[in-house]
Amino acid sequence: MKKLAIFVVFFLVLALFLPLVSSSNAWEVIYEVRQDKMEFDDVYNPISFVPGNGGDYYLLGSHGAGLAVLVHLSPMGEVLWMKNFSLSQKLPLNLPYGQSQVIQDIAVGKDGIYVVLMTNGVVNVSTPSDWQEGDPLFTLVKFDFSGKALWARAFKNSNGGYRGIRVQPTGDGAIVVAPIYAHMHHKNPDDPYDSDHIAPRLDVGAVKFDSSGNLKWVHIYGREWIHEYVWAVGFDGSEVVIAFSTDESPALGFIGIDPETGNMKWVREYKQAIDGAELWKMGGFNTLSGGRPMLYSVPDGWLYTNGLGGKYDGGASIWVKLDKKGKVLWSGFWNTTLYNGQSPSSFALASDGNYVFFDPLVKTSPSGDIIKVYYDVQPASHYIARSGEGFVIFLVPDRLLKLGPNMEFAGCDVHHVEKGGELKAWVPNFVELGKDEVKFVKVPLYSEAELGEPIEFDDLPTGEWYRIGEPRVWVHDHPSGYFHVKEACNQTEASTTQSSSASHTSASPTSSAVHSSTGSFGENRGKSPSNTGSRSINFTCGPGVIVALALLPLPLLWRRRG
Repeated sequence: MKKLAIFVVFFLVLALFLPLVSSSNAWEVIYEVRQDKMEFDDVYNPISFVPGNGGDYYLLGSHGAGLAVLVHLSPMGEVLWMKNFSLSQKLPLNLPYGQSQVIQDIAVGKDGIYVVLMTNGVVNVSTPSDWQEGDPLFTLVKFDFSGKALWARAFKNSNGGYRGIRVQPTGDGAIVVAPIYAHMHHKNPDDPYDSDHIAPRLDVGAVKFDSSGNLKWVHIYGREWIHEYVWAVGFDGSEVVIAFSTDESPALGFIGIDPETGNMKWVREYKQAIDGAELWKMGGFNTLSGGRPMLYSVPDGWLYTNGLGGKYDGGASIWVKLDKKGKVLWSGFWNTTLYNGQSPSSFALASDGNYVFFDPLVKTSPSGDIIKVYYDVQPASHYIARSGEGFVIFLVPDRLLKLGPNMEFAGCDVHHVEKGGELKAWVPNFVELGKDEVKFVKVPLYSEAELGEPIEFDDLPTGEWYRIGEPRVWVHDHPSGYFHVKEACNQTEASTTQSSSASHTSASPTSSAVHSSTGSFGENRGKSPSNTGSRSINFTCGPGVIVALALLPLPLLWRRRG
């Protein structure tokens, strides 16, 4: 009986410590892009990586003048399908001079995948009036989850297109936000087409399509004689929020609109509170404009970010926390001692409610206080997403890495670099950082302000100032040998639960992706270079299982004693 007691105690202690030593399920997938499989003059350029609805991912890229390539990846990185698509039938795509189609944004909704292009000379849409000329401002293409194009809609306003076009799914369709020429405030009532009485003014425009591609409404938000430019858009399930700028004093503004009607619910505007010379002295950058603006929905508000030039030419980034109605709670910039001044420019919400910024990889509290500084990843990247309790990062152009909840990593040739260590060429280097090497400096970057006149809300008169076209989209299966899995290292056989009800939008990391059951890589699966990584099978025994095993001999021994 004494031996039995020792046996039971041993298993109970093992049960307590097992969670501390169980596998983190970190892995790496390396893809191969083969130019010889298709006749392209330009290399494949991945420009967007977004989560799907059930732990999967979408990778969107392009070739040169506009051939878009959409790749669907499983939760384990398997290439499920690849589609290339164009508004021109001829492949390879060699558009004449002056014609182009440029990818602007991608978003995954509950009802499909939305991709918006800025089109120039490719789509033919009739002009709204005799004096308005130019190309469609944007073309929105909707795909189902198998990669089939369901419909396309081209929107034509006037005078060509402008960058800063964003798409936001709303559950019942999608809203495209774009800078739109708005003329009706300046019409000569005796001659509405007299161009001498029309100011070429840009407003923030919002165009709503339902799930079937039917136009629901076109609204504009702006002021007379002042240009407004679109920066970013987000959706929290109840309101769509648009970040914009002007060419006048207020440097940044936010508009909250109703996703069903487009009615404006609130507006807040801010001016830059610190001049460029002071910004340069503090952080090595001198402007808050330009860059790569993004807007993320978080449980208690919004996070606005802008990746900027500067900081020893490595790039700086600012972050602004807003409440649900656009009031600034805190703001600041990243200051780093890293080579080239690299600053985090993307974001994911951790399962514990804290914030994870990348690259370098840093965790902060919702109030912006740094909890832990992990690694700087070389080559630099800005694509990160939640994956169960952990995260995935995509390293351009060809690697997908799964990190554990504590940022553990393991892969084919991922290199851990201790402080002062030497970087290895052509492999991902996770450079260990100390907490003092990356700091978030809280500074009141903006102060509230407004111009003499308020933001106006209006409908764009149907049929008078725009046209909607229905262009054809040519979609092809991309050659399977062009972009495929080359290596998959440290992936496990452990099946986990897939969430079919989770939803995600392009600017809302609050919806976490959850692993689905393990996908099959065929003959590529499990291959890894020697001494670098191997396929493993994880069998996780929880404390309950261990206790059960420990108590199993008891009935037998009691029976024997009886």
